Amino acid sequence: MTANERDTTKAGLFTAVGRAVMLSCPRCGARGILDGWFKLKDNCPNCALGLRRAPEADEWFGGYFVNLMASELLMLVVVIGYVLIKWPAVPWATVEVLSVVMVLVSPVISYPFAKLLWIALELVFGERAESGT
Repeated sequence: MTANERDTTKAGLFTAVGRAVMLSCPRCGARGILDGWFKLKDNCPNCALGLRRAPEADEWFGGYFVNLMASELLMLVVVIGYVLIKWPAVPWATVEVLSVVMVLVSPVISYPFAKLLWIALELVFGERAESGT
């Protein structure tokens, strides 16, 4: 199946979320929708799904909310994992430093994933128009 022959029917929740986690278009699964780590292209190059909307549509709110939740979850997993690995002789000063580093780094790591997860949720639950806008 070539890139231009990908299925553009409405994806289910797990399919759309899985594609978003792989940094692919939630609708058709095409790669190449990122225009740098912090920016999405305007539309999917394969199915023309609109990946950006006007700022007055509050597109940013959902993406940032998902980013906040994902980055905090990532931070908790890393810090708790470190504590469990080092248990019972946990170097608490290292845990504090690791926590601060993760609070600063995890939003950057999770940003494109969060934006695409939000687009996937909008697509599945009908908030994002199928016509590519």
